[in-house]
Amino acid sequence: MSRPRILVVDDEQHIVSLLSMTLRKAGYEIVSANSGQKALQLIELFEFKLVILDHSMPGMDGIELSKKIDVDIPVMMITSRPQILKETVHRIQDVMHKPFSPREVTAKVETLIGPGNPPKEQRA
Repeated sequence: MSRPRILVVDDEQHIVSLLSMTLRKAGYEIVSANSGQKALQLIELFEFKLVILDHSMPGMDGIELSKKIDVDIPVMMITSRPQILKETVHRIQDVMHKPFSPREVTAKVETLIGPGNPPKEQRA
């Protein structure tokens, strides 16, 4: 069985690393991009179950990126701006505010796309 693929888009490498490690542990396949432009290229190449993107990035911010995604993929935004609500942002199904916990990330992702498939060594 293949693992659900998630695209993580953030220009801060430590955020990408934290999200990637957390979600891989939960059984998801992770692909990352450090810019909106790179994310759009990856979306054309791969099928994703979810896109997690940062609100504030140089060049193309998360809101602009969410408007340019032309396939039906759930989008979750991460932000340090508490006033950003999913109701006010194009295509956003959920918003996660920084700082966030690994448990919170996993719970929100499972709510949006279902559980991952843990690696065999983690299965009971």
